[in-house]
Amino acid sequence: MFVFQLIHQGVDNQVAFYGKTNVTYNRLQVEVTAYKNFFCQSGIRAGNNVGLYLRNSVEFVFCYMAVISLGAVVVPLNYQLTFREIACIVKDAQMKHLITAHSIALNDALKQYGGQQEVTQLALEEFKARLTFEEKEGVSLGDCGFTEDDPCAIIY
Repeated sequence: MFVFQLIHQGVDNQVAFYGKTNVTYNRLQVEVTAYKNFFCQSGIRAGNNVGLYLRNSVEFVFCYMAVISLGAVVVPLNYQLTFREIACIVKDAQMKHLITAHSIALNDALKQYGGQQEVTQLALEEFKARLTFEEKEGVSLGDCGFTEDDPCAIIY
């Protein structure tokens, strides 16, 4: 369980998440930047629909914010969905990437239910150790060329 603190929004040394390990706003920016860079290297681009199949956690927030900071559209998936339900959403949203806690047997389910596309899974347990974190003052997520009129999420 974590709590997102909005009172001190953006102040580097203030706590953004209270939980097992508190996360400051500066650490939040560092984490989101690391995830963003990894996702960009993995081929996620502005306008892509990206599935997010994680339990509620700080990693969910890091991934969510990283995906939308790339200009991609995040599609959060309920962790209690069946593979059939996930496959239907992946097919409908035309996803090419799915961020998961661990790899799931989705491509077989997709083919079984008529999905033609291959979905690249980015399993947190596999990529988290490869993230590059750099502590910097005033870390910036940068401008990816999207506007406030562009969609950032599709909720099923």
